Amino acid sequence: MIVIHGLYRFAQKRLAFRNDFCLACEAPRLAIQVRSFNVVHLYWIPVLPLGLWRRWCCSTCGRNPHERVRTKRFYKVLLVLMLALMALPFWFAPLGPEAPDWVWPARVLSLLAVCGAIWWATYGHRVGPSLRERLASVSPYQERTCPLCGGTLFDNPRWHCPACGVERVDMP
Repeated sequence: MIVIHGLYRFAQKRLAFRNDFCLACEAPRLAIQVRSFNVVHLYWIPVLPLGLWRRWCCSTCGRNPHERVRTKRFYKVLLVLMLALMALPFWFAPLGPEAPDWVWPARVLSLLAVCGAIWWATYGHRVGPSLRERLASVSPYQERTCPLCGGTLFDNPRWHCPACGVERVDMP
């Protein structure tokens, strides 16, 4: 049975913006904080209201800028171990005239899968600077115009745009 479920976001409102580093884009981007009223739906029928939530979104890709997008090395090593365990029965199967025709192709394919997973876990795994180091290289937003509506930013009491109501927030 297929269960269709998801999340509705009603009354989305932009609250703030800042310069940030997006892990999905792998570049410094403008991040926008959005407030919405979230509701869980089941078969497109709203079921459970979750209340008001705030989230940061990249202005280019729309994702959470600090959300991990790469696979951790632990899961890659776990895949190698699982594939090796799944390949063992093919290699311990007895051979002889009564052996099925698919044993040798299964052995070769399982060996190729394990070798590919080992390559992906070792050479295919890129380790770059940490998020903290990348955030340190991002400069705060310095312009006097609002990037969302083009209005002038005022700094009393905080940097904000009176035209669209957003606030400039610096990285913590």
